[in-house]
Amino acid sequence: MKRIFIVLPLLVGILVYTPIYSQEEEEKDKRPARPAFESQLLIDNQTVIIPTQGTFEWDMQHRFGAVEDGIEDLFGLYDPSNIRMGFTYSLLERLNLGFGFTKFNKFVDFNAKYLILQQTRSNSMPISVAYYGLMAIEYSDAAKEYDKSIDQVSYFSQILIARRFGAAFSLQISPSYSHFNAVDQRGEDKERHDMYGLGIGGRYKFTGMTSFIFDYEMPLSEQTGPEAPEVQPSLSFGVEIATSSHAFQVFIGNYQAIVPQENLAYNTNEFDSSGIFIGFNITRLWNF
Repeated sequence: MKRIFIVLPLLVGILVYTPIYSQEEEEKDKRPARPAFESQLLIDNQTVIIPTQGTFEWDMQHRFGAVEDGIEDLFGLYDPSNIRMGFTYSLLERLNLGFGFTKFNKFVDFNAKYLILQQTRSNSMPISVAYYGLMAIEYSDAAKEYDKSIDQVSYFSQILIARRFGAAFSLQISPSYSHFNAVDQRGEDKERHDMYGLGIGGRYKFTGMTSFIFDYEMPLSEQTGPEAPEVQPSLSFGVEIATSSHAFQVFIGNYQAIVPQENLAYNTNEFDSSGIFIGFNITRLWNF
């Protein structure tokens, strides 16, 4: 946990830094800045983006198998894949609600995002800040054996802090907290109920529709016990192609679970051939 007290203030300082504007320029344009990102998704993370009120969004998140066997299994495409289908609706201008279904461990999740602060064009407000919360219920055979149904529930909370530095570059940091109602408490390798993490992600737009995107997730907690698995950070990068109603992201990374608290607490994939996965996200928006 000590690392967060060193890294987080530095990153926030970078985001908050703004050049000095004259008072006349500040009074001139207090409109919200243009969106920092093209989509609500940034590979395995959320962004500060909330579509306009009345927007219905469909998301498909897909992670193939590991690329280690190369052409033999078409770089993981023939291996078992993890898939999440999600749906969100912008109930208010700054609030959306959603739910989704994930293949691995048979998760059903419910989520909400609220935009707390919004960056302005004059930089009178230099950053955008949003809160994202998700509750997942696991319906795998193992989870059904818990004594209480509430033990099948886990939670994820995240603060998203982003800044659009210009037409091309945006950066976001995202401290997070996860809680599991039930964990393995047998023997010396007791698992943690609570896990903390810090994400850093961004995009560089090099054409009107195409961007380079990246996401790094750093666990700030460790599983306990002498033989407990070492939780690995995630590094992902890829390309995004976006229009006004679609966004398509294709990338490589070492997360496969999709449900964020599962990745934060249990990911043991190192960024090598045995732990790298090809993935893609597709979003489609409809306005009502």
